[in-house]
Amino acid sequence: MSTIVITTRPPLAGAAIVLDGEPSGVATDGNGEAVIERVPTGRHLIEVRTARGSGARALVVSAGMDEFVEIPIRFFRQTPVRADTSSRTSRSQSDSLAVVSLSAIAVILLLASAGVGVLLFLLLRAQAPEAADGISRNLGRYQIEQTLATGGMATVFR
Repeated sequence: MSTIVITTRPPLAGAAIVLDGEPSGVATDGNGEAVIERVPTGRHLIEVRTARGSGARALVVSAGMDEFVEIPIRFFRQTPVRADTSSRTSRSQSDSLAVVSLSAIAVILLLASAGVGVLLFLLLRAQAPEAADGISRNLGRYQIEQTLATGGMATVFR
């Protein structure tokens, strides 16, 4: 078993170290360094992964030897964002903004009216008067005169 000391270039703190495709549970420190202990002898692939880039190196580990490896990080290509601070817009740009804005307003109004409709339904629905035992005595055109039996999942009325 051996120890591998990894250094990232440029130094990156918090980069995850992956050994042979498996997370090692080790991350780089503030200097971009990490140590993996008890690595078996043989050929290994060491990867360094961050949200901004990654790097990898193949390494042959000898028995009882500490290995030092420097891994250069290739940063992912970032798409530049162009900021336009001019106040002039073309007719097609302002038209598309208007269409998007009107669509958003229509969706908001539709959702609001549905919510108001549900609220009105709940507030205005007719509730049948209930007797002291919690059972409504009027069921449409039928009226309960007497409870004959209760039990299980049924109640029998007359």
